[in-house]
Amino acid sequence: MPGPLSSDAFKSYCVYQIYPASFADANGDGIGDLAGIESKLEYIKRLGADVVWLSPIYRSPQKDMGYDISDYQDIDPTMDLVVNHTSDQEAPNNWAGLFGGSAWEWDDSTQEYYLHLFAIEQPDLNWENPEVRQAVWKLMRWWMDKGCDGFRMDVINMISKVPGLPDAPVTQPDREYQSGANYFCNGPHVHEYIQEMNQEVLSRMYALSVGLRSTDRQIGYPNYFTVGESPLTHDPRDLLLYVLPERKELQMMFQFELADVDGTYHPLIPRNPRLSEIKSVINKWQTFMFNNGGWNSLYMENHDQARRGNWSDQCPKGMGIEEYKDIATINFYNETGTDEPNMSDIMDGINRKARDNARVPMQWDDSAHAGFTSGKPWMRVNDNYKQINAKSQIDDERSIFSFWKKMIAVRKEYPLLVHGDFILLAPEDEKIFVYTREHNGEKVLVLMNFSRDEVDVTLPESLGTKARFIVGNLVRGEPKFETRTMLKPYEGQVWLLSS
Repeated sequence: MPGPLSSDAFKSYCVYQIYPASFADANGDGIGDLAGIESKLEYIKRLGADVVWLSPIYRSPQKDMGYDISDYQDIDPTMDLVVNHTSDQEAPNNWAGLFGGSAWEWDDSTQEYYLHLFAIEQPDLNWENPEVRQAVWKLMRWWMDKGCDGFRMDVINMISKVPGLPDAPVTQPDREYQSGANYFCNGPHVHEYIQEMNQEVLSRMYALSVGLRSTDRQIGYPNYFTVGESPLTHDPRDLLLYVLPERKELQMMFQFELADVDGTYHPLIPRNPRLSEIKSVINKWQTFMFNNGGWNSLYMENHDQARRGNWSDQCPKGMGIEEYKDIATINFYNETGTDEPNMSDIMDGINRKARDNARVPMQWDDSAHAGFTSGKPWMRVNDNYKQINAKSQIDDERSIFSFWKKMIAVRKEYPLLVHGDFILLAPEDEKIFVYTREHNGEKVLVLMNFSRDEVDVTLPESLGTKARFIVGNLVRGEPKFETRTMLKPYEGQVWLLSS
């Protein structure tokens, strides 16, 4: 990054997440690598992104695709920081693991059970031990001294557990293990630990760690960028504590309520949410954080969520359970019972929502394996790569790539889209999503039709009768602003209202 920026510069960033294994493979071993990423930086730059977020690139046994880290300094930008867990009588309590089964596993070498909220190969770290925290601070400084500009902190809200690790209440009587989220999410010392991180790493000056004494040269981190992940937390009051600037913890948080809106008690059992539910979640988080001085990131998907655009086409056709790589998906399938006479409903949910669907290799062109690798890809490439690929979209003004490039540019051109307040209109309407944002005397109107029907929209008189068209996904030319307008199926428009 350049010289010191304003304290809220991060709010305007466009961050491009890279899932390294699936992005680009330069050496032909079938797995994406850093050289592959480097070869595609011009593509990211052309899109308009400001920051690159790398999912884990460290040495790992790959039980959870790099999120089980065995060496934080040996690598196989903004980095993914996974420090809730690492790589590898009765169980102490009845907690369920988030990837299925018990959250506890017996270890023969120590003759003790160890806690793993995720995979068996990902034992939870004991953050109450100051030596553990110092080891984390050391590795963070090591990476930042090498030029890393920040961290996305994996499940950071789970690093502090309630003392005594009590049994979870029984909320699913038909299951042996129960959710212990109330005892490991936003625990009693989590803010103390993150404030210590800020004091020990993010807010201090440190000597370069390669051959220099502290008196020789010092380096600071004036433009660091931090975002925390907070699963199983749907109360904005809980997340506000992480991001209030005066508390000196994190800059923003990923909350999962919007991403989870199409799931039931299990992420692989889908449901179809009403548009009013989606609007309610967005309104809740946007207004609360704006009114209380916090900042959050509303997101629909990442490497853990299937693409929302078109569920039916995102997973390779005819892909059976034996071709899935994700441990959470495989565990869910096995626990559900493969001896059931009809697993079609289960496979339908997996095909729609499994994490693998977001991890299919990047489709760069129409050559073999979509140009992702010259070898055999670690995961099957989607069969539609000859029709859908980056090369065919870059210069096509009507492509998804061009649409996102335009939207990123619009967001940068109009600060009120970032900093403005959020006023939801027609909250109960199940077809249209309409809202305004206002900042420094400017007001923008956003109109979106979420249905496959043409919709007649009548706007409130308070919005006035004059506006300048900014951008739309279907409109060509300069349309005229009307207080009563017709939106085509799945059409979106953005207008700058006259003051």
